[in-house]
Amino acid sequence: MSLEYHTRIRFKVLRETEKALLIKPSYIESRFAIDFINSYGPEVMKPIEMWIPKSWLKSHDEEHVWIWKKGLMINLEKLAKKRLLSIENNEEKKFKFNAVIAKKFEESDIIKIEKELDDYMDL
Repeated sequence: MSLEYHTRIRFKVLRETEKALLIKPSYIESRFAIDFINSYGPEVMKPIEMWIPKSWLKSHDEEHVWIWKKGLMINLEKLAKKRLLSIENNEEKKFKFNAVIAKKFEESDIIKIEKELDDYMDL
């Protein structure tokens, strides 16, 4: 069995279908993959959970499992992009929410001031 295009990996299987596994890696031997993960940091890449086709895996037994390097990197890139979009969307939603809240406070303050002025003028 040729492992030239594979790297060692250890993982926990979270879900399984006939053709794929949802995994949570605990060890990846590829320095390139580790550097890629570290470049985005834990706020983007933790936890790492991804679907992989069973065909990407090669193994002698449960302790010695290898994964296709290119496929691993493709999935890590997709995970990073998806999480970055999610973070951007959350930041945008927070900004819009804060703007709406600020506007409501301004409006309520104005109404309160107008009411106080009306009450004062009635005296």
